[in-house]
Amino acid sequence: MPRNCIPVRWFPVFYRRKDAKLIKGLAMINRVIPFMLRDKIGSQVYVPLKLYMDNAIDFVKEKSEEHGRRDFSYFDILVASVMRSIAEKPQLNRFIKGRHHYQRNDLSATFIVKKKLTEEDEERQAIIKFDPADTFDDYTRKLRQAIRDMRTFEEDDGEKVMKILLSFPTWFVNFFTGIMMKLDDVGMMPMSLSSVDGMHTSIYIANLGSIGFDDAPFHHIYEWGTGSVFLTFGRLHKERIFSKDGTERVRYVINAAVSIDERISEGIFFANAIRLFKKYVENPRLLDEKPELPDLWEKMKQQGKTIYLKQ
Repeated sequence: MPRNCIPVRWFPVFYRRKDAKLIKGLAMINRVIPFMLRDKIGSQVYVPLKLYMDNAIDFVKEKSEEHGRRDFSYFDILVASVMRSIAEKPQLNRFIKGRHHYQRNDLSATFIVKKKLTEEDEERQAIIKFDPADTFDDYTRKLRQAIRDMRTFEEDDGEKVMKILLSFPTWFVNFFTGIMMKLDDVGMMPMSLSSVDGMHTSIYIANLGSIGFDDAPFHHIYEWGTGSVFLTFGRLHKERIFSKDGTERVRYVINAAVSIDERISEGIFFANAIRLFKKYVENPRLLDEKPELPDLWEKMKQQGKTIYLKQ
């Protein structure tokens, strides 16, 4: 038996989480990978993307006219596209804790909000819960509400927790966070903490276009928390694109970069998930349609802390 491999049946209280179900029935290679790749930093794979936004520009104009508002943006399309992709490819909604695979119960995203784009203004984390069946209008409504809340409220629950914690000496903060990480590994971190923590999320998103970046750097996945995917993207801009036949064309483009914990699935799945994300971004009218969700979401509604499935 590999070192640190503790069968769940020996300690039934441990490894049973409130925010996810323990996955059983995975292939042997998938089960052993977390023992070989022991942290997120050493398990990341990086995917650069070039997203063609010509259809997105038309879609934003149509939505603005339809709703009589001018606050629709490409950020809406990118967030809606990646959340729809996770909903339809729920293996992206997995994470590794204590060398075990888990399927997250909900669908969530975290991103940074600033009241003003200045160095002095503080960053705040917006955490949004989505429904797998959401359409584009649902995504934008929840995004608007979350951004409005972050720019209006003085403090949210997560910031209150951090404020209290940071009032203690450094040695205690270091000790406390270390203990919490260990408890998180065995599924015993209090939900009162993890539920207000932006790093316990399906995906972390960084809109670097809002601060003038054309290119999107690859971002590491945080060791703290349960996030397994990080998406960054840059500013909408024009580029000269050459087709396979040598024809030159000027197109609207956004550069994006995805970081994924490779332990949660396999290469062919990641490739298909990335293609799906790109399809939705470049054909955003599809986001108005209800998604075709896999049976896994129904299985997740069943009672119990364990889910039996195959890759």
